[in-house]
Parts: sequence; structure tokens; C-alpha cells
Amino acid sequence: MAQLLPSSLVLALVFSATDVILCTENKGCVARSFGYDSVVCECNSTYCDSVGPVSLPPLGQYSSYLSSRAGSRMEAGQGQVQVSSSGAGLRLTILPYQKYQRIKGFGGAMTDAAAINILSLSAGAQEQLLRQYFSKDGISYSVVRVPMASCDFSTRLYTYADTPGDYDLKNFTLAQEDMNMKIPLLLRAQAMSPCPLSLLGSAWSAPAWMKTNGALTGKGSLKGQPGGKEHKTWAQYYIRFLEQYAKYNLTFWALTTGNEPSAGRMTNYSFQALGFTPEEQRDWVALDLGPALQSSSHPHTHILILDDNRLLLPHWAKVVLSDVHAARYIHGVAVHFYMDSLVPAEISLGATHQLYPEYYLFGTEACAGWGPLDRGVKLGSWDRAEKYAHDIIEDLNHYVVGWTDWNLALDQTGGPNWVKNFVDSPVIVDAKRDVFYKQPSFYSMAHFSKFLQEGSQRVGVSTSGKTQLEFSAFVRPDGSVVLIVLNRSSSTIQFEVWDQGVGYIPCTAPAHSLLTVINGLLAVFYNLGDGDYNISLPYHRLDDGEWHEVELDRYGREFTLRLDGGGGRFEITASPGQSQEIIIDPSVVMLGNSFPSGHNRSFLGCLRDVRFNGRSIPLDQDQHSEGLQVLVASQGVSVGCYSDACRKHHCSPPLVCVDLWRQHDCRCPPGHMTKETSLGRVCIYTLCASRPCRHGTCVAHSLSRYSCHCSEGYRGRHCEVALAVFHSEGGNSLSLSSMFAISICVMAFLVLMLGLFLYSCWRRHKGLKEGVYHVSAHHGEWEDIRENVLNYDEEGGGEQDQNAFNMVELQRSLQPSPAQSLRYSYTQNTSSNPQTKLPQDNNKKGMSNGNGSAAIALRLSIPPSEAETLSSPLTFRRSQRAFSFSSQDLARYLCEVIRDMEHTEDPGTMTTPRRPSGKERNLASVRSLSSLSASQGSEVRLHAGQITRMDTFRTLRAVMCDLRGDSKTPDSQRDKLRESRGQLKCEKNG
Repeated sequence: MAQLLPSSLVLALVFSATDVILCTENKGCVARSFGYDSVVCECNSTYCDSVGPVSLPPLGQYSSYLSSRAGSRMEAGQGQVQVSSSGAGLRLTILPYQKYQRIKGFGGAMTDAAAINILSLSAGAQEQLLRQYFSKDGISYSVVRVPMASCDFSTRLYTYADTPGDYDLKNFTLAQEDMNMKIPLLLRAQAMSPCPLSLLGSAWSAPAWMKTNGALTGKGSLKGQPGGKEHKTWAQYYIRFLEQYAKYNLTFWALTTGNEPSAGRMTNYSFQALGFTPEEQRDWVALDLGPALQSSSHPHTHILILDDNRLLLPHWAKVVLSDVHAARYIHGVAVHFYMDSLVPAEISLGATHQLYPEYYLFGTEACAGWGPLDRGVKLGSWDRAEKYAHDIIEDLNHYVVGWTDWNLALDQTGGPNWVKNFVDSPVIVDAKRDVFYKQPSFYSMAHFSKFLQEGSQRVGVSTSGKTQLEFSAFVRPDGSVVLIVLNRSSSTIQFEVWDQGVGYIPCTAPAHSLLTVINGLLAVFYNLGDGDYNISLPYHRLDDGEWHEVELDRYGREFTLRLDGGGGRFEITASPGQSQEIIIDPSVVMLGNSFPSGHNRSFLGCLRDVRFNGRSIPLDQDQHSEGLQVLVASQGVSVGCYSDACRKHHCSPPLVCVDLWRQHDCRCPPGHMTKETSLGRVCIYTLCASRPCRHGTCVAHSLSRYSCHCSEGYRGRHCEVALAVFHSEGGNSLSLSSMFAISICVMAFLVLMLGLFLYSCWRRHKGLKEGVYHVSAHHGEWEDIRENVLNYDEEGGGEQDQNAFNMVELQRSLQPSPAQSLRYSYTQNTSSNPQTKLPQDNNKKGMSNGNGSAAIALRLSIPPSEAETLSSPLTFRRSQRAFSFSSQDLARYLCEVIRDMEHTEDPGTMTTPRRPSGKERNLASVRSLSSLSASQGSEVRLHAGQITRMDTFRTLRAVMCDLRGDSKTPDSQRDKLRESRGQLKCEKNG
């Protein structure tokens, strides 16, 4: 449950076709055609079509306002807001959570020519003309540019200090054009305006005696250097101008550094100009104008640099704003409309904003009919109205905060202008008939100035596809939404506008047209898995400036919306759709990341006492945790609600009005101390008022002492030194996704290390158990050695064979054997050792003599010192485990020999022609098998009888494979081989 301050929703769309839209209660246009592509609206002292004040339509409906090339001007229409889409091919979606710059305002210039033309009408017509521009029934201009002395739209050349050598400006005085024309008209306009006018002063030229060329026109700049007497006198000229106008209760919001400084550097320039390079302007602001303004009675007046065509950006801004001494006095950059087609807005305006986002961009001059091929006045030209709208939308979409037209009114020739530089104007005066004509460009301006009040903020707009429409959307201070769409094409475009807080609005954009749609009601939008739905209260609007209580209940797929306790027309229950599972928009809910900025997608207004499931959610950042502070701040929630209180109450300068929600307070501007006196509240100037801290907060310790608390990433006395600082969206703490990724990496590393450790242990254990043997790289030597081993008893000559080949490769092991050494001995069955004597087999056949069977014994030779330690049974068993070795090594080797030999032809039954002596046999065995460092502290005996060579091969293979547990040798075959007379036995002696 929450209490909400109602906020209306206004949707304004502008199309550059022949139609323009404005407001309710409008009076019809008295159209007149002068032969161009559209018409003008004629006004006199008694009648003029008017826009009327902006008002909201009935609930559930929208209002539209259209002007077109065909002749429509502010024609009102209404329609019903749709719950579902109309299926139009193009959809424009309002994105209120994408926020950009805030609007300052729109207006025109009160030149000498404009004042002359307005005053040429009768009193009634004058009143009508001023009301069309400045009243709430008109188009609500809020900015007026005022030339300081003469310009080309004057009837003569003059300045306020034409006395040569008057460096003290003792003879400074306003001209008759100011006293009799501009000041009285400005006061009348101010009285009509519902809000204070923002006055903007611009000088065209310094007095001739201050300039290098000694003339107001042509190529010329100030004499001397910045900081010199001419430059300081020119700065004081600005201060005197402000002081003189202040005597008539006209205070200036801003001053520019001079109109079109590039013109003053052109040879034979035809009218008033004062040349500056960006470096000269930078130094003049830093040394002269800035300090003079801050030490004057008008320190709150803004300084805008450039005041020239945007093709000079961003270079001009880089030179001036990169200097901390000049930048501290500057608030914005002023740009002109001319030659915009030569340079894209993105590389001029957009680039400047990206470089210096803290300085706003403001359009200070524009007019039609200035080009050599399109000169002067064209009554009824819609093409010029389209150019206005196109340029304004382009500028606004590239961070410009306001747009000022040139002359408020001109005559039918486009003057007066002393140099005959005639141009067009939104209002053309026909003094002879006591009428004035509102051009199509007047209505083009109206679409922006009428709806985009000061404080409106540009928001995002998305399209469902490519389109020829140009558009820009804004949220006004009252929470209403304005969408301006321009259609410059020659065809009608059907589309719909969707706003989450309103619904779907079907629209038609005729060729060359502008449109405005207004609506507001309480509604709730949701999605339970089977589509978007909303429920709303169609009988009550929340635009009465009062607090209301809103309650939303959900049970399954049933929603109940209550206003101020509910009941009757204050309550509605609906259950559209079939599903009950809420679908969360992933663009709003962020998992494992920082909160997005500005994701408020619905309510705009004042909010308090928010509860969820009966639990209070504090919105005051001082009352909740750090995590909730981030969430609340990311939604654009701030303490305090602001109304239009300051628009209805004015504070005497230098006091500034502070909106306290339906109340106001007059406070001193930043950098000043407040003191209460008998005369009221007084602001005392401190050095902080000069904005000395470039990137930080100024803290005044006294009137003359201050210190700068620098923002993160900046250092220095004035916070002017930028540091290379890494900024993380999530702050100093890691996000959940980052922590998860790091944890996975650490676990993977640990698993890898564990795997390497286990593999190392396995390899070490395997090496101790089975041994590692050196293998010769020369396979040929191996073949000869194998043959020597196999043929020793059968072929004879082993003693020669064993010396015929290099046995070193087989005798050397890759690593020391744990058994230290192996001794292989050929032992007769008559051995003196009774434990190793074998029973004689009397049934042997095929023997050449009666000797018993032979046995080859492999014994582990242990050094005496180690043998003593193995005397005990326990120690011996431990030694067996420590020197663990498998007889499978011998099996593998002999099986490899057998496999190789099976590929040769069977030699048949062979008998040994000569039996070598025991000594010879012993030596051959030792040398042939010494490379097999296998031992388990036991003996492996091989008994061989006189058998055929092939039988020997098969017997050895069966026995060796049996040792390995080779399943390829059938059991029946192994049993048969064991029963054979000449079998080879493998015994394991404990």
C-alpha cells in the first residue's frame, strides 16, 4: 500500500507534415494564402487563434492536436486509450527510465527590429501578439535574448559607451531603443508569463575606440591582451549592462561571451562584430569577465561561451573548457542554427557533451530566409517550419537544453535591418492593416515551447522498425509525458504509441504534420506468463494536488486495485489471463551485478508510506541499509517532492526560490552565507560563490577562506588534476558473478593439483613395484641377444655368442634397483644347498646323457650389512614390501621374445650337439639376463628338459602367459603343457 501524489501523463507527438498539434480550447485559424505551400493565420486587435492552456482529457481517453501543410492549425481531437495493441506496423515505445538532459526553455530575441514592429501595431494588436508568445493561452515562451546595444537588426550603429577613452565607463548609458522599446515590452511580457522569463544578453561589438580596427564592423578585436585595460573595461561593460536593467526589475539568467566571434575575424565583415580566437576568449573569461562578474552584484548570472555555429565544436570547447581558470566561471556552450547541415550533430554537439557533460548546450539563434538562394520572408512556407522542427529535434536528441529563435517579429520585407540583411520570422507584421501573421514556423515552435516546460527531462523512445519519423520524448515536472514526432515525408504513416503507464494510442501522421496526445489515469500493468494485462480505475484522476492512498492486492491471477480505501467506483477487481506465475522482466531484475541506473519504469511523482505484504519499505536513505540505498537510488528516488510553488512566487535577487512541495523558501545561492537583518534576509558573498572547485565541493571557512573537497579521481587545490582511477559499477566489493567465477577457477586449479599429485604417487608406486628398465635404441642388438638366450642349450656356442654382442645396454638399468643388484646363477640339481636342490626326474626322454634336469636360479644378492638388518622376520617382511618386485617382468620379456620368434619358420626338433660346461652355462645366463632387475627376495627356477625348440617356445609362452594371467591361453592347453615331460616350471620359493 502506498500513498501517491497523482501525476498526469501527457504524450506529445510532432510530425513534420502539413499538420501541427497543440492544446484544448483553441480558436480557429483565420487562414490566408500568399502563394507558398501553406497558409498563415491572420490576427488583429480583436481576434487571434490561440492554443489555450494545456489540460488533460477525460480518463481513459487521449487528446490530439494537429497542424498540417493543408491548413490545419492546432485542431483538437480525442480518442480512447486501448488496452491492447492495434497491430499497427510501427510502434513507438516510451522509455521513461532512460533519462537525459533537462530542458531550460524556448523563446526568441527582442531585437530593435522586433520591438519596432510590435510597437507599430495598435495597443490591442500589441497585446494579442505578446500574448501569443508569452501567456498561458499562447505558446509559453520562457527565454528572451536581448542584444546589448545595436546589431544588424537595428536602424543605426551605437553602443552604450561611445565616448573614446572612457575606461571607467563614466558615460555608460542605455540607448533610447532600450529605454523606450525593449525594456517596456519585456516588462509587459514578464507580466503575462506564468513563470519568470529567462533573459539572455549578447553583445555584438565593443565600442570602436576599444577595437583594433577602430570600427564596429569589419575585422577587429579588442586592443591589448587579456588582463589589459581594454579587456577589463569590456568586462565591466557587461556588469554595467546588468546593473542598468536590474533597475527595472529585469535580471538576466545568462550572458554570452559575444555574438559570433568568428565573424569579427573576417575581412570586410558587413555588420557589427568582435573577433575572438578560442584562446583569446578563454583568457578573457579567466582574467577579466569571470572575476568581474563574480565580484559584482550578479554572481549568479551564467556565462555561455562560443555563441556561434556548431561547426566550431568541439574544438572551441576543448580550448576554453580545458583551462581550469576559465572553466570555473563557465556554465554552458551557446550554438547557432546556421550551417548545421555542414556538420553532423553527433560529431559536434554529441562530442562536446561527451567531453564536458557538466556544461550544458543551448541554442541561442536561428532563423529562416538567411541563405543567398532562399532569402527574406515567405508567408506561409511550411518547408521552413519543417526545417525548424527538424533542427530542434536533432539538437534536443544531442543534449541541447533549449532553443532560441531570432527576431520575435519583423515586417513584410524581413526588417528593419540597417545593412539590409533581411530574413524571415515566425510573426510578420503588417502595420498598415494593423494585423500580424503567424507563420507555420510559429506553430512549429509551439510544439516544443508549449509542452516542454523548464525542468522537463528527455527520455528514451524506441521503434519497432525503420521509419521516416523523427521524434523526441520528455517527462515534464508534473509527471506527464510529451512525445514530439516529425514526419517530413510526403506519405501518411500509421503507427501506435505505447506507454507502460497509459496503454496503446493509435496515431496517424499525415504527410508533413505534428501531433500531441495527452492522457492520465491510475493503472497497473502485469504479466503472469500469458501476455501483458492491466487494470485501471476509469472514473478518478490523480491530478488534484492531493495525497491519495493506493492499494493493490493479488490472489492467484486475481488483482484488486483500490483508491482511498476502495469501495464503489474507488475499487476494481479483474483476473484476465489464465496463468498465475509472475514473469520477471530481466531488464529490470539484475542477478549478480550492480543495480542499473534510473530504472523507474512507471510512477513519476511523490511517494510515501510504501508497504509490501504489510511491511514498511523506508524510502528515506538514512533509514535503510546500504543495499536498499543502492536500490532506491538506482530507481531515481530522492527525498522531497517538488511542485510549481516557485512558479507562483518570486524571490528578489540574489535570493533563489527553493521548492518545498506546495511551499517555497527564498534562499541564498550556493557560495553565499545567509544573514537575517532588519531589512530581511541578506546574502553575503564568499569566495565559494566563484565556483573555485573544478571537480569538488567548496567549503567556506570565512568570507575570504575556503577549501575544496575533491571528488573521487581528482586532486589539487581546485580539484583540477584528474587521476587515473578505476571505477567499478559494483563498488569496491566483488559481484556475485565475479565471486562465482573466481571460485570455479580456484576449484579447477585445486582439482588439477590433486590429479597431478595422485598421478605422481601412482607412478612412484609403480616404479617401486615393477621396476624401470633401460631399453636399447638399437633393435638389432636386442634380436641377437634374444637369439643367444634361446639357442644357448640347443645350438651350442653360447660362450661365443655371449661375447659376440654388446651386452651393456641390457645390463644398465634406467634407475637403481631397490634390490641393489641381481645375481643369476645356473645351479645343478646336485647343489650343496639342500633348500634349493630339486628332485631328479627319472622319466626324462631325449637326453644325450644321464645327467639330471638343469635348473636356472635367480637369487637376490644382498650386501652383508643389509643382510644383518634383515635377520628378524619382521624386518625381512618389511624389506620384501619395500623391494616389492613382480616376476611378471620376466614373463613380459620372454613373451616378447617368443612372439618375435614365432614369425620365423619352425626349425623342428633340435638336439644339443654339445653341452657346455657348467661354468660356461652359468656365465652365459648371468650375462644374458643381467638386465632384468627383478626380485622379491625369492627364487624363480626354470627346469628344462630335452624338448623341441617349438615345444620350448610354446611351453615358455604358456608358462609366461600363465604368470601374467593371460586369458588368451586356454586352461586345457596349460594343463597339457604342465603334464609334458619337458615342461618348464616356475616356482616361487619363500
